[in-house]
Amino acid sequence: MTHFDKRLREWSDKVVTYCHEKATNPEYNLDLSFYAFQSVPMENPELLLLGINPGREYTYADQFNNPIWGLTKEKKMTSEVFEKGNPVFNNHNTWTLWKNLSKSFDSDKMTDILSNSMYMNFIYFNTIKVENLLAKKGGKEVYDNCRNFSLELISEIIKPKQILCLGTGGCFDILPIKDKENLLVDKKRLLIKGKLSNIPIYGIPHPSGSITSDADRKRIGELLRKNFCKEEMLMAL
Repeated sequence: MTHFDKRLREWSDKVVTYCHEKATNPEYNLDLSFYAFQSVPMENPELLLLGINPGREYTYADQFNNPIWGLTKEKKMTSEVFEKGNPVFNNHNTWTLWKNLSKSFDSDKMTDILSNSMYMNFIYFNTIKVENLLAKKGGKEVYDNCRNFSLELISEIIKPKQILCLGTGGCFDILPIKDKENLLVDKKRLLIKGKLSNIPIYGIPHPSGSITSDADRKRIGELLRKNFCKEEMLMAL
C-alpha cells in the first residue's frame, strides 16, 4: 500500500464511520445514502472537479440494498466501496452535466485534462438540494463536518494542481477561498478564481443548468485554458 493509499484509507475509515453513525442515529433526521467520490480518487490530479453534494434523495437502506453498490451482505457502507466512487460513473459521458462541461473543454489539451480529472462531492449526503440537508435535524452538523473532511482531503491528501467548482454561489462561495477575482462576468458570474490552500480554484455556473448558453460555455473554456496554461508555466519556473 502506497503512502497515498494509506492516508486515503485512514481518511475513508474516519469519514465512513462518522457518516454511518449519523445516518443510523434515530435522534437525527439523516437516514440518507452518502458517498464522496464520483470518480475514483487519485493523487495530484491535474484537475479536481468539485460538486456540492449528490443529487436526488435516497435512504441509507436504498443504497446498501442496491446491488450496484456491492453492499447487500454488509448492510452498510465500507471504506473499500466508499473509495471506489459512484458505481454508475462509467456512464458519465451521457450525463447532461458532463456534456455541457465538455463544451468548455473542447481543445485537445483541455479534453485530455477533463478526461483525466478527478470528480468528487464536497458534502456527502444525498439530497435534491443542499438546502434540504441543512433543513433536516442534524443537517448543519453533518454539513460542517463533511466540509472539514473535504478540506482535509483536498489540501493534505489529494493535492490537486487545480480545482474547478461546479457552481458559483452553491460551491465556490461556501469555501474558504482567498484572493477572489471575477474573470468573466456578463449579467452573472461566468468564471471566478481564487486560492484554496494555495491551490488555484475556479468557479463556473453549474453545468446541469440550462441558463448558460453554449457561446458562454465556449468563452469560459477559452479563459480556463489560458489560466491553466499560465499556472502550468508558473509551476515550471
